[in-house]
Amino acid sequence: MSDKPLMCPTCATHIDAPHGLSALVSKIQRAHVRCHKCGRTTHPKDAHIMSTSYQHWFGQFRLQLEAAVGYLPHLELNPAVEVLKPKHFDDDVHHMHTFRELLDYTSEVFRPVFRDRALGYDDAELTISPLNREGSNVAMGLRLYGHCGHNHEQDAWTLLITRYGPRGFMTYLTTGHSKHPLPESATKSVSLDGKPMHVWSMKDHKPPVPAATH
Repeated sequence: MSDKPLMCPTCATHIDAPHGLSALVSKIQRAHVRCHKCGRTTHPKDAHIMSTSYQHWFGQFRLQLEAAVGYLPHLELNPAVEVLKPKHFDDDVHHMHTFRELLDYTSEVFRPVFRDRALGYDDAELTISPLNREGSNVAMGLRLYGHCGHNHEQDAWTLLITRYGPRGFMTYLTTGHSKHPLPESATKSVSLDGKPMHVWSMKDHKPPVPAATH
């Protein structure tokens, strides 16, 4: 059985390559592998293409997110809450202690978007844009917006991020079924020290070849 990384084309869950007796059973069953999460079976070649395509899109996102948070100021609790404006302090508000935690959380929130992009749905979208201080063009946080590309009623997620404390982050997540236009102010944003901040869009990047198949 191949040692190449495998990923389920249906739910974008990593699949462990079978070994020992399970590998023999998979070989007898035309070498298909089964996803432990959704139960779908797929050929290892298709699962590897899915993994490669998914990691391409996620890698682009990770680089942009890491660069974008570097522009943000470190805020205390009250200023951070003022930027996020959460309706309630509930499960939608999170405190992350490190960038690694933030990256893991965002990867789960936007997993359906990465999945759809990996499968070749060009209308799946994810953007990273500045979240400005009210009444100014100074960015105090980030607005991540993503939606799937093949549903009649498109699933959508908006995640707001601020830097909180010396090393951490605070986030606020909302969900919906409609596209939200990018605020015009986001295209004219600057950091606290005056550096221009740009909007990143997944649609501005070319897909890997070949794309995964569902």
